[in-house]
Amino acid sequence: MRPFILINSLVATAFAAEPWLNEPDTGLVNFLAGTNYTEKSLPPLKDIRAIVDFDWAAEQFLSNERYSFYRTASAGEWSSWPPIVTM
Repeated sequence: MRPFILINSLVATAFAAEPWLNEPDTGLVNFLAGTNYTEKSLPPLKDIRAIVDFDWAAEQFLSNERYSFYRTASAGEWSSWPPIVTM
């Protein structure tokens, strides 16, 4: 009975593992594969269909350091608390 419980928990854990995706798939990558798009360049603005495609385009075009700043910029308003007030 114990081996069954152990195997059952291991199988359940293995099936529960899913890859984490940064953004949902909007089909932009598949669409750009049929065009003259080259890796690490900006896609034409007319081909971007959703807001998450802007994030994908930024990840493709920016360096890792700049993309990391872009991704965490929304948390920047909490970076200096209490606020620094200069007169």
